[in-house]
Amino acid sequence: MSFRFSGRRRPSADPMKYTEILERALTKFRDRLSHVCVYVEDVNGPRGGVDLQCRCVLHLRRRPPVVIKDHADNLLALVRQVASRAVQVLSQKEVRRSRRATKERWRESPWIERPAPQP
Repeated sequence: MSFRFSGRRRPSADPMKYTEILERALTKFRDRLSHVCVYVEDVNGPRGGVDLQCRCVLHLRRRPPVVIKDHADNLLALVRQVASRAVQVLSQKEVRRSRRATKERWRESPWIERPAPQP
């Protein structure tokens, strides 16, 4: 997992804290992830406002990457939001994959009677 900050000096808090938040959230999906990249950017600079933007790229094994974008004014809140959305998206993908596999097994089942083709 890698964190990259741009347009802003590094956070005063321990950067491992943010990594730990994401790692704890994504523990369930550890075997499906190859790596995670998090990019944090200070959009407004010294002007203030909602100025932190985060882009989290979840690189999945044998699947296309998933990108999650969010923004907030507090880095800790931003990392927690992104972690929550990452869990939600990966859970949803798992449910869809499971449904697809069930549907395919049902179609290929030899015990299910299929209607004879009509001439």
